[in-house]
Amino acid sequence: MISTAGFENAAVLPPYADVTSRLYGLGIRYNNLDYPFNPSRGWDIHARLGIGSRKIRKNSSIAEQAYEDVDLNTTKIKSTARLSFFQPLAGRFVLHLSVRSGILRTDHLFENELFRLGGINSLRGVDENSILTSTFTIGTLEFRYLLRCDKSSLVKSI
Repeated sequence: MISTAGFENAAVLPPYADVTSRLYGLGIRYNNLDYPFNPSRGWDIHARLGIGSRKIRKNSSIAEQAYEDVDLNTTKIKSTARLSFFQPLAGRFVLHLSVRSGILRTDHLFENELFRLGGINSLRGVDENSILTSTFTIGTLEFRYLLRCDKSSLVKSI
């Protein structure tokens, strides 16, 4: 149960709620990278779509009137996708283009259901999980210099 301290006489629901979601979905992954750990050429595509039900559980500490205008059983849709493209430039330089996107749809979203963005995996330079949103698209343009050695020099050293 989520703490409801201070919301005993509230006429509206707090930003967090007791929510249970059950999603059923499909996912697809396509990968034709030349080297999975540090690629220099190819595509990497991930996509997921989930559709299901969401149930808001009433909290006995919150006034009954706060639940009057809220549908307790709704349909929830969650979709995420990531598309990455790698293109060699000159020598060991590689261009990396990437788009990451997500969408979350249901009636009356609560903060504890939203996507959390920020930090090294989504937005470098932004505090970890500091951005809460129901829809996002993040584009990335990177110029990389690859430090890996080729396979023939690795075999000779062993």
